[in-house]
Amino acid sequence: SQEAARSSSRKIADLYASYMDTKTLDALGLKPLQPELSQVKAIRDRHELAAMLGSLLRADVDPLNDTNFHTINLFGLWTSPGFRSPAVYAVYLLQGGLVLPSSDYYLSNTAHMRQIRAQYAAHVTAMLRLAGYTDPAARAAKVLALEQSIAKVQESLADNEIVQNANNVWTPADFAAKAPGLDWRAYFAAAGLTRQREFYVWQPSAFAGESALVASVPLATWKDWLAFHLLEEYGPFLSHPFEQETFDFEGKVLTGVPQQQARWKRAVDLVNAYLGAAVGQIYVA
Repeated sequence: SQEAARSSSRKIADLYASYMDTKTLDALGLKPLQPELSQVKAIRDRHELAAMLGSLLRADVDPLNDTNFHTINLFGLWTSPGFRSPAVYAVYLLQGGLVLPSSDYYLSNTAHMRQIRAQYAAHVTAMLRLAGYTDPAARAAKVLALEQSIAKVQESLADNEIVQNANNVWTPADFAAKAPGLDWRAYFAAAGLTRQREFYVWQPSAFAGESALVASVPLATWKDWLAFHLLEEYGPFLSHPFEQETFDFEGKVLTGVPQQQARWKRAVDLVNAYLGAAVGQIYVA
């Protein structure tokens, strides 16, 4: 309808204009992300850590349509018909927790991968320094060590792509028994999944390993890991220093892109990515 098109136009215009308003973004600095970072700093125990980890669960993986097994959150969620009940959509949970593209980046001993890890450590240091964290290099080293530990317990891409391996149905009670360490009750409550009766766990051994790390790795390291992951996720949308540092690593180092696209082109891509349905409404109208 015309009303829907007008509403869509307003959303698109607001998003585009806000991304293009670099003067305001630079003036705000880290302020837009401070509420989330303050929540991380306020974590007092493993129960609150589990709740924060659960609150960040997103439907951000899709192992079939685009073979996307990657999420920087501890775990990722996907919905699709279940193996045992193909007429009903089921909830799948997948391993996560790494910023670099795969476990090979953390574990491979080739000269190229060692160089990328060194550049990654420098990047984590720079992001934490920009955010005002003390001793950023020491914190970055611990974040990298944690992600290396996560990489060691994750299942390989080859195993992930064997879809039949995902046919593992766990009830909420099974998680505490099969993957102890994480406060799963707090995790699922924060994720809004307390009414979910069963889950397909794509990589059982990874869930056991990552859950154990939640219990064994110092709380302070997990808090720095959370803070850095927030900075990494939202860095492209913050002030210029964060945006530039994020691109210098993710663009130049990881993908070999020497220069960013013009900002207006990135703004168009942003609108298409986040408001694709709204763009479609205008097109139809």
